[in-house]
Amino acid sequence: MKTTFAASSLFAFSVLFAASPCHSAVINFETINGATPYETQVISNQFQPYYGVRFVGLVTSATTNTPIIAKRGWPQAAYGSAFGYDEIDPTDPRAGDIGQFFLTTRADADPTGFVCLFDRPVSTVSFDVLDIDNRETVELKAYASETDTNALITRSYSTGGDGRITVASITATNQNQHFARLEVSVTSTTVPHNSLVGYDNFTSDYVPSNAPPAKLGLLLYPGILIDGVAGRPYRIDYAESLDVTSGNTNWHTLTNLFLPTSPYLLFDQPTAGEKQRYYQAVALP
Repeated sequence: MKTTFAASSLFAFSVLFAASPCHSAVINFETINGATPYETQVISNQFQPYYGVRFVGLVTSATTNTPIIAKRGWPQAAYGSAFGYDEIDPTDPRAGDIGQFFLTTRADADPTGFVCLFDRPVSTVSFDVLDIDNRETVELKAYASETDTNALITRSYSTGGDGRITVASITATNQNQHFARLEVSVTSTTVPHNSLVGYDNFTSDYVPSNAPPAKLGLLLYPGILIDGVAGRPYRIDYAESLDVTSGNTNWHTLTNLFLPTSPYLLFDQPTAGEKQRYYQAVALP
């Protein structure tokens, strides 16, 4: 997305009319902090600043799991299927929703799995589970806090298929119910050790904390309202004049940022007496 707009000469912030609709926040592991991931990369708090969630290992009496990145194809990091190592059944209706990278765990005993810890309680979480087969069961347990021992909600999934995608979700049963910890575990009756599956496309209804009161004083400032993809890197440029006929506007970089939420309002504080500025947000790969 690339959009430009003009700030008022009175230094009032202006509003950006989005060139594309707002996107929901989805963790698909195709980029991590703007960089391409690699196989076996350990995942912990990389997504916390933008999605409010940490991934930690499921600790049991038998094993300690570590959430890591798996890449489709050889070598095998998660599971084997008739379609190749860590591959998806191409006939699955949602095969195109799985990219090159997804989450799995490193462990050598059942149960395998991981834990999601949310900065603020949520009421719903959904994600894809890849390759539930060999009589495997994926169980989700939601807890009110990081330390609670009594699960509020439990869901189980035991059908899927070789290289197939299963949507797993857990949702509060009433408006007053929220959870801050989600445990995901996998067990198998035929593969009693190292029951590994894949996980992708995480979503939740996490809402960041309310922003603190503005500390910019009583004046109004220019800024840019960015409607983009939360977690994606953007470059913010400014110019003091626009050449709308030739496209030769002299843009200067103001800052680079990972979009913490969408839409997001970024203020600029130019020196008193400077000319009005025009802004654009450029999505980075």
